[in-house]
Amino acid sequence: MKEIRTQDAVGHILCHDITQIIKDQKKGVLFKKGHIVREEDIPALLSVGKEHLFVWEKKEGILHENEAAETLYKISAGEHMHGSDIKEGKIELIADCDGVLKIRRDALLKVNSLGEMMIASRHGDFPIRKGDKIAGTRIIPLVIEKKKGISLKVTTDYTGIGKIQYIAGERQIPILDSEYTDKVVLKLLVPDAETEAVQKAITEGTNGRAGMEKKKELYFAKVNGEVLTFED
Repeated sequence: MKEIRTQDAVGHILCHDITQIIKDQKKGVLFKKGHIVREEDIPALLSVGKEHLFVWEKKEGILHENEAAETLYKISAGEHMHGSDIKEGKIELIADCDGVLKIRRDALLKVNSLGEMMIASRHGDFPIRKGDKIAGTRIIPLVIEKKKGISLKVTTDYTGIGKIQYIAGERQIPILDSEYTDKVVLKLLVPDAETEAVQKAITEGTNGRAGMEKKKELYFAKVNGEVLTFED
């Protein structure tokens, strides 16, 4: 958060509500926290005595609650629905047609167990009408930290799997997926700054028997021990 001149605030995100009081007429919120200041907002802000504003300071690797809410909406929305405008880290999902709402209860429970984000929905397997509000996403903190990482595909034999799991556990490297056939394939989420060191440790730990392939770059956040990935 930083303080800037109101005239310089266009494009910045407010960190607090702005209240307007007109004697005997009105007392209420003029602009809410999370509002992106526009050029046409400046006269109104100055009229209520706001010559300086506290705005969110954009930093690499930090998501504002509205950006995080947009990501949460994308992973929760299905077909035949759309999202409302974002307000204070909240997006509502609205039905585009009549139908029956289906909910992945296990996935819903997993998200709501994270503690810093939530999805509230109607009960599944019930009919809904076009225009009904069927769910809402909510980011609880103002910001969450995201980190740049690499999806690393590691292929090894069964003698090397224990060592790789030990390395991942010791370095707190999330294992996103695993496949067991005649070989073992693990998908690791490695922080960008640790990629070289992790690859070296795996090579040494398996005596060079493990094959490794960088699949793609992505961003991720750890929330209460759970991993949430983001498309850049």
